[in-house]
Amino acid sequence: MQTTGALGYAPSTHIKGTITAINFASSPPTVSIQISGDTTTTIDGVRIMNNYSPVVGQTVDIRKQGADIIITGHTADVGGTAVGQTGSGWIRAELSAGTHNGNSNGDVHYRLIMDHGSWKMQWRGGWGVSGSTMIDAADALPVQYRPSGHRSVVAPRQVSTATSVVWDFHTDGTVVLTGHTISTANSNVSGDITFTSIGGFTSVNGTHNHLGDSGGVTSSDGGHDHSFSANHDHGFHGGSHSHTAAAPAWAGLNGVEYFL
Repeated sequence: MQTTGALGYAPSTHIKGTITAINFASSPPTVSIQISGDTTTTIDGVRIMNNYSPVVGQTVDIRKQGADIIITGHTADVGGTAVGQTGSGWIRAELSAGTHNGNSNGDVHYRLIMDHGSWKMQWRGGWGVSGSTMIDAADALPVQYRPSGHRSVVAPRQVSTATSVVWDFHTDGTVVLTGHTISTANSNVSGDITFTSIGGFTSVNGTHNHLGDSGGVTSSDGGHDHSFSANHDHGFHGGSHSHTAAAPAWAGLNGVEYFL
């Protein structure tokens, strides 16, 4: 390579290093690195590419031109399935209720990645449902993993007696499964079917008749009317029957992701 004097500017060189810390809150985000096996000197405030997701402990490719340093990427992890704070960045969630590996979907993990300049959360695994709160305030996600606004994502779930449920990721770091009521094993919605009509057919508490005094149909000029000429109601009122909405036995997180 030619010297700076011959070129008129500093040449670009590539070296390797190790991520030692990440400043998630800075704008733009930066990392701290140690270069070429040197464990005594740490360089702070190093910029990253807008599609690189830094994780402490990663071995990275560094481009240096003069005093400017930027991280261009990291070496692939063997198998690409590493968890924890190294490797591909997956962290096993601390559950406040229920169990990991719901429906054999694997343990619940999450990670933070950089997606074209914006931080994004990704989840995987399955939750064995117990109650509705998977992660409560006592086990809340660390600050850098919390969304800036409420995020609701449709959840895959057990299909029997299926109703739609969603994962709600809150700004306080809690994670709640909503869309069902499970104060007990199941919840009931009850009521009588009633319907009324003004100016036409009228029914009280679900019963009606079209019989005259002689037990036959009363009509005028050979015709009679069963139509509704006004509003009527088929809603629930009272408590004569129930519809059971069973809580799901499991809910999945594979494919769940959202921008912070």
